[in-house]
Amino acid sequence: MVGQGYDGASAMSGNLNSVQAHVRKAAPTAVYVHCSSHSLNLALNSCCSVSEIRNMFGIVKETINFINDSIKRREILESHLTNAGSTSLKLPTFRETRFIERHGALVLFKNNYAIIVSSLEEILQLPDRKTVKKARSLLHALTDSSLIVSLCCAKKVMCLTLPLSRGLQTVNKDLVNALKGVTHVKDTLKSWRSDVDEWHDECYRPYSIAEGLARSVDAEIRLPRIASRQGHRSNVPAENADEYFKRYIWFPFLDSVIESLEIRFTDHSRLVQKIIPLIPSEIKDSNWEDIQDSAKFYADLLAISDEEEVRNEYFDWKEFCSGLPKSDISSSPLEALDIIPGRFNYIKNLLLILCTVPVTTCTAERSFSAMKILKNYLRNRITDERLTGLALLYIHPDVDIDINQKAALLVSTSSKNSLTLMPRSTSQAAMPAGNPKYHGNTEGGSLRESGTSTVLARHKLRRSQ
Repeated sequence: MVGQGYDGASAMSGNLNSVQAHVRKAAPTAVYVHCSSHSLNLALNSCCSVSEIRNMFGIVKETINFINDSIKRREILESHLTNAGSTSLKLPTFRETRFIERHGALVLFKNNYAIIVSSLEEILQLPDRKTVKKARSLLHALTDSSLIVSLCCAKKVMCLTLPLSRGLQTVNKDLVNALKGVTHVKDTLKSWRSDVDEWHDECYRPYSIAEGLARSVDAEIRLPRIASRQGHRSNVPAENADEYFKRYIWFPFLDSVIESLEIRFTDHSRLVQKIIPLIPSEIKDSNWEDIQDSAKFYADLLAISDEEEVRNEYFDWKEFCSGLPKSDISSSPLEALDIIPGRFNYIKNLLLILCTVPVTTCTAERSFSAMKILKNYLRNRITDERLTGLALLYIHPDVDIDINQKAALLVSTSSKNSLTLMPRSTSQAAMPAGNPKYHGNTEGGSLRESGTSTVLARHKLRRSQ
């Protein structure tokens, strides 16, 4: 065993008495890796340390729940969406932990922002006082300048991180490519942080989009009142609303996301740096000392008798990679395994270890989700064989099944609790008089119980008694 991956719960990832600690006692080379998808989700959730972003997420979630909790309010929104020609006629639930679903809900909310505001204005005409009061407070919050700017900032960043989140959940993702995606996101965010033009003056800039949303509901992005002494509100010095929200929301939001990504993926980077110099695209600028620790750590697993053997093989592999054409130089361990000759036994095994280290636990958690759907309260006494069959059908829907072949197999297989059809003459001759175990006649024959009583037989017995 060379790797183990879990979420960040202390029961799984603790250093003393957790699952990964007990596994490391039995398999010292099983390196613990925090699930990359969970790390990304935690990094993006930590951006809620910016108060305006946190308030925006809360108001968006509250608005969605307020509309979805009432059939009448849903019908009002659906009528407005239908008149606008929208393809989606409802707002998806705003998930707290599932980033992809949260991104979809936020994008749909932003795209239908003007329709949602007009729906709340119509809800104000309803006779229910409590509903009108809630709708008025949400309408005031949604037309606030800080919320509009925060919504556009969050949507821009989440559009950048969405491909990374989807990529981390794929099955054939190795840790090297996963970290390359994280590095790309961090570099892009840093370029946005240093580029002044990324904030406004084009249709894809957050402030320009915010101004368009405000105009769609007859509002305006305004500079809030700034006091000389204020302890509960930011007093960023600015001459206009553009400069104020850039310093108050945009820059702190970017800084929070960049810092969280660097903190959450530090252990992943440290693990990769021990073996990544063996990849052909990286080996040119590396030396033996870069992988020496990995050779020592996996010495027992790879049956390394002498470290000098691995060192000589490393230099031979480095010379081999330097002679490759530029088009054949691979940048991932999976591609390197396709071109490595058989004589590089130690190098090949180290690359296999790098490919084997888990990147995410999404595949296992999909099985848990399938289990929750299959084994519900109505199937709490399901057998292992049936549960396995249902799980395979649910997890692998793309596999073709010959229904006629399976039906023939079921007919030919004798079940312990099966019902046997007997001819009328045979059943009447074989049925002892007064025996309550045999009962129930049909047109073509009678039902005879084989082995254990069936539910149908027990039900008819109770009725006869």
